[in-house]
Amino acid sequence: MASATSRVYGQLPENGGEVTVFTLCNSNGLTAEVISYGATLTSLKLPTQEGGQREVTLQLPSLEAYLEHDFYSGATVGRVANRIGKARFELDGKVYELSRNSETSPHHLHGGLR
Repeated sequence: MASATSRVYGQLPENGGEVTVFTLCNSNGLTAEVISYGATLTSLKLPTQEGGQREVTLQLPSLEAYLEHDFYSGATVGRVANRIGKARFELDGKVYELSRNSETSPHHLHGGLR
């Protein structure tokens, strides 16, 4: 039977915001864990022929470990899942300037510097 559960995974040090881990299981024995920080895939367990499960992700041990590394292991999206051209946009007549965080282009990529 398929299921979905959630629990607190940790807290962000800069503002105390809660990070949640969502555990998704299907009826075939596949289990995925995704945290609410960058929709980061922290675990993917596949069913084995012997009836168990095998972990197939490179995991870090804690939220703090994910925050310490700048290679975004397992992250599927940033705050913006793409780029904002020329690092600016207009909304309701107001122009917003964003960080240009790409060395190779003048755009705002995937949500900024952090």
